Amino acid sequence: MFTTGTLKSGHSYVIEVSAEGFVPTFSQRSHPNDDGTVRLPDLVLRKLRTVTGRVVDAAGKGLSDVVVSQAGDGPARTETRSADDGSFQLRGVPEGFALVFGSSPGYWFRGVRAPVADEELRIELASRTRPNPERCDVNKLQSAKNSEQAKLDSADVAALEKEILAQWDAGGRPLTQWAQLAGINEQRAFEILEEAEVPAQQRTWYVQFLVSNEVKTDFENAMARMHEFDSVDDRLTTLIDCMLTAETLTTDQRETLLSDAVLALRSLDNPVQRTRYVESLLPLLHRNDQHTVAQQLVRDSIQILNEADDSETISQQFGALAEVVAKYDPDQAIELQKKSAAIYHAWIAYGIAKDRPAKAAELIRGYKFQGTGGSRLSRWYNLPRVCYRLAQTDVDEALAIAELSRDIVEETVRYKSGGPTEESATSVLGALKMSLGNSDAGIFSKKGDRQTDSVAVLLRARVHALIAQGAASHHPERVRQILEAAADDIENARNGVRNLRDGFYYPRSVFMATLIPAAAELDTGVAAELCWRTLAIREPVSALDTFHSESDDI
Repeated sequence: MFTTGTLKSGHSYVIEVSAEGFVPTFSQRSHPNDDGTVRLPDLVLRKLRTVTGRVVDAAGKGLSDVVVSQAGDGPARTETRSADDGSFQLRGVPEGFALVFGSSPGYWFRGVRAPVADEELRIELASRTRPNPERCDVNKLQSAKNSEQAKLDSADVAALEKEILAQWDAGGRPLTQWAQLAGINEQRAFEILEEAEVPAQQRTWYVQFLVSNEVKTDFENAMARMHEFDSVDDRLTTLIDCMLTAETLTTDQRETLLSDAVLALRSLDNPVQRTRYVESLLPLLHRNDQHTVAQQLVRDSIQILNEADDSETISQQFGALAEVVAKYDPDQAIELQKKSAAIYHAWIAYGIAKDRPAKAAELIRGYKFQGTGGSRLSRWYNLPRVCYRLAQTDVDEALAIAELSRDIVEETVRYKSGGPTEESATSVLGALKMSLGNSDAGIFSKKGDRQTDSVAVLLRARVHALIAQGAASHHPERVRQILEAAADDIENARNGVRNLRDGFYYPRSVFMATLIPAAAELDTGVAAELCWRTLAIREPVSALDTFHSESDDI
């Protein structure tokens, strides 16, 4: 039994309980009553125990000097080495579910579940002279998808209305429940919008949601509803949403929706609005073999942009248009890039990387961060994305571009109120670093500590993971080497990536997991080993609450 001092009401609390020889645990989040008291359920501590066992090869022969370890299930990583006969004693393994890992040069890394009772644990390691007998193919996992909205077998309209009103009162948006009610009694669904005094703009959302569902079951009625929208924006948004979500449409129905959308688009004179909708419509037109219509829309949009005032907004629209055109006509995208704002060059590079790798690499290398303004490249995943596309054609160029991430610690960017206050980021490296950090002390190690800087190591590993995935089909042996080097880098990193400003912490295991899909395309046995290596570098149980980087006191 324990009792704290009086807790201030209006706040929430979590209690951490720890004791020597046990795994720390946390209470559920609690909110004290007005008198400052709250009664918690019992907290259960898991004992730390010693697991004994043997490490053997496929023939049952004991293996000596194997590193046997556990991590992630207990409060700290523990390890030991097997004796000459393969026997071992591993301390610090929690009761209940826990994993134990075996690692030795020349053998596939493997994990096994620790026994629940005090029985001997057998870890069998397979020789690397043969393919790994374990398999993991995450790329073939599929989730069942039900495209039709579930219908109520016995509709309790009153209960449904009560649920809708309760969600509205709580500030929610019960779109699905309202659509269910409309399917039972459409008139009542619209009446309840009036009774609840739902604002006009929000009513439009409900009607759009209804149309998007109705287009699958009553196409003609749904089209009639769309023609009743006063706003071209609302109509275009709904048409595009229907084409994206209604998987059961016939060819004629899709052509009808596309024709209506193109007609509505041509009624817009605002170049910003037009470009925004062209971005959404072009993939749909090309997907439905309406290439001529798509090309004409692009030509019309370019003409309208050329006739508009020369401004930063217009140059951004050229960039947005080039970004979406790049997939279908890389040469036209390169021409549009000349008129586009520099902040779009990385996204254009991604679009043309597979067909025009040299130009894509030139755009990435020549990128300059534009002062304190926003930058689409500052979302750091652009570098990995471009490298992935480059690797499909030119793996050497992709690896060369990836090296930009190695020296990411050379530049310092300080942030205040979400934006840079010092003009010190003058290259792609600075832009990448900004997106990862938002706080100089948040994730970067001390200046000059280049060998162990986790951000640089983990970013480079992430880039190499995507290069491996892009090149898996035509450079299998190089991909194997890239994956192994990336996995070693991640294991040797000092810690994960922490962002103080946003409160997020990305452990090393997250980065290791990104290697698995690439490995599965190459060798499902390699993917299985990477799964175990990912689990083996999980953070200890309380690491997220007690993590303190050496960089915190810069």
